[in-house]
Amino acid sequence: MIPVNLCLSGRDLTEPIPSPDGVWVLVGVRNSGRSGLLLVPASGGPERLLSVDPAPSLGRGLGGGCADWLPDSSGFVYAASDGQVWLHRLTGDRSVLTALEPGREVSGPVVSPDGQHVAYVVDLAEVHVLSLDDPSRQHAASSGADFVIDPSWSADGSELVWHAWDVPNMAWDESYTVRCSVRAPGSSTTVLRHADSQIQQPRFASDGSLWDVCDVDGWLNIRRNGVTALSEQHEHAGPTWGPGQRSYAVSPDGDAVIVNRNESGFGRLVLVELASGRVSEIAKGVHGQIRWLGNRVTALRTGGRTPTQVVSYEREDSTGPWQRATLAVGPVAEWSNVEQHLVEPELIEVSTYQGARIPARAYRPADAAVRAEGRMICWVHGGPTDQWQVTFLPRITYWVSRGWTVLVPDHRGSTGHGRSFQQAMRHGWGTVDTTDVAATIAYAQALGWGTRSRTVLMGGSAGGYTALNVLVSNPELVAGAAVVYPVSDPSVLAQATHRFEAHYNDTLVGADPVVVDPERLARPVLILHGDQDPVVPLSQSVSLVERATALGKDVEFHVFEGEGHGFRQPTNQASEYAFIERFVQRIAP
Repeated sequence: MIPVNLCLSGRDLTEPIPSPDGVWVLVGVRNSGRSGLLLVPASGGPERLLSVDPAPSLGRGLGGGCADWLPDSSGFVYAASDGQVWLHRLTGDRSVLTALEPGREVSGPVVSPDGQHVAYVVDLAEVHVLSLDDPSRQHAASSGADFVIDPSWSADGSELVWHAWDVPNMAWDESYTVRCSVRAPGSSTTVLRHADSQIQQPRFASDGSLWDVCDVDGWLNIRRNGVTALSEQHEHAGPTWGPGQRSYAVSPDGDAVIVNRNESGFGRLVLVELASGRVSEIAKGVHGQIRWLGNRVTALRTGGRTPTQVVSYEREDSTGPWQRATLAVGPVAEWSNVEQHLVEPELIEVSTYQGARIPARAYRPADAAVRAEGRMICWVHGGPTDQWQVTFLPRITYWVSRGWTVLVPDHRGSTGHGRSFQQAMRHGWGTVDTTDVAATIAYAQALGWGTRSRTVLMGGSAGGYTALNVLVSNPELVAGAAVVYPVSDPSVLAQATHRFEAHYNDTLVGADPVVVDPERLARPVLILHGDQDPVVPLSQSVSLVERATALGKDVEFHVFEGEGHGFRQPTNQASEYAFIERFVQRIAP
């Protein structure tokens, strides 16, 4: 079995950025709750940890938006934990470029190709531009959108583009590109949009063409100057939960593009030759933060059996094979000693009585005798507009090593399966997702993957809400539920959550919001929650627990001091594992 300390050890790598001269790769790193930046030789070699303090909320998972190099590779700018943009020279000299009020958040700093200006985003609301020669010369270049993210310069530095959207929409409901002429008087802007679609990751290529990812044709596909470059029923990007997603990269000569293809949660890196339309595979695995410089492509790579790593791909000419090199590895080396527990999931599709077809992935122990014991966890992803792709997930491996099948359903409303599937939960949160997850559990049990007395629900945030609703509506399917920082009353959530999701309910929740009813909790429940959660306030769980306890329900509750939406402190993460394992052993021995 995998020990819990192995799941908590190691580090998370994010946002590898190659220097313009091709010598270095700047890599974001989080370890033991702290964030930093590594300097890694692009050709491989010893790492160097820099004495910088990037904003810890940036660059999570396959996201980015933390830093950018100066064109001469002498240093970089980065968004810092103090809410300012800093300039860091490789000589060690540092200087602050901004003077924002305390409490504001910066993201997405990008340097113009001529090295004269830096554009960045403040509070996901305003795009600002400053002069590197005189940082006091700053101006806002925003267009009045409610949310803005990820500015990108044109090759000649005369224009900026960025991703924007307006409430009540979230970025994946309807969003658009703003194109801004920063040298023109008044910073004239043009809005590029399609009704009822999302446009994300707008970015200029070196030849002046404008690229993006858009689902106007039903799938998030890559486009060049508004024309789809690769039209297929696979997604080429994920939902915009934060800044810096880079799921594609255009070749320096503009003749090809590399894309991370999402195949029902499995990843594949492919090359698209624009003239011929030919598509060829470069590598398997989920890839993010893709950048193409010279003849080298850098990216984050991860998979069910692949701990997260920074990789580069090179080839001698345009027809030769790609050679992969690993530049940095996130988790500790001890993971190589437990390879038997690192498994690729099995993909299934479940039909519901409503006629929907629900994809799901099942991570199953290798030992057939262990699988026959019928222990199954149904783990519901958060969001709820999100997806757990097949990436390195130590939490899943932890339970697989203990003989559990871990079932991960993509209920309607999940991303990765086209726009109509993702939009199918509008005004149905709490019912559509509940129906789909219950049907997936019943199907898996019919396959013999789990017994009803040994099936446990798990989920966090929106996933916790779905898990609790399945427990209430279909108690005969499961032994109980272990949830962390769960939503329990969407109507209250709308009044208390942060700005980013303040209008979430306008599109997700119907006229009669589904509230978790404590009277109908017929199975044991474990709830864990942080007392500093800005997304799902602690009061949600406190109210549910108080009412359930008064009714004599079997509810165990633990509050983690100093924790927000997601537990960051290693001691609390260890306690989370311990509480859940003890609970599971009690209800499904």
